[in-house]
Amino acid sequence: MTISERLADHFVGLRAGDLPPNLIEDAQTLVLDYVGVGLAGSQTDSGRIAARFAAETGGVAEASMIGDRRRVPAVHAAFANAIASHSVELDDVDVLALFHFSPPVVSSALAVAEREQANGGDFLVAVVAGCEMMARASAATPSETASTSQCWLRSRRT
Repeated sequence: MTISERLADHFVGLRAGDLPPNLIEDAQTLVLDYVGVGLAGSQTDSGRIAARFAAETGGVAEASMIGDRRRVPAVHAAFANAIASHSVELDDVDVLALFHFSPPVVSSALAVAEREQANGGDFLVAVVAGCEMMARASAATPSETASTSQCWLRSRRT
């Protein structure tokens, strides 16, 4: 079994009951912060432009955009919410890698959870798994590569 297959098995096998309470609390705090920051960001120019793009692109109404009553395809909701949640630069920062977990992770998990009508436990497992994936990928990336990489949503604050 390859390392990629072992990691995939690990993430696919995660269940809410397997996560320690402190990790669930951390995920809940991350989500709460994300919603507040996303709501503020939805009122910025970039947040409004992203929401307008998501709504005008069309498709099946599957998921909500923060700060907006319109429902759009999950992929467009994730995009608009990620833009909104990063628009005011108050989102979370991983102190070692200087990237933001919540815009890509929580936005995607929220849109898919809404589309699939997932329960809160499954949503939080997706958030934890996404954060762990980002942290593992960051830890496996040599620091000289990570510092110049364009593949991460990195903080401008250093």
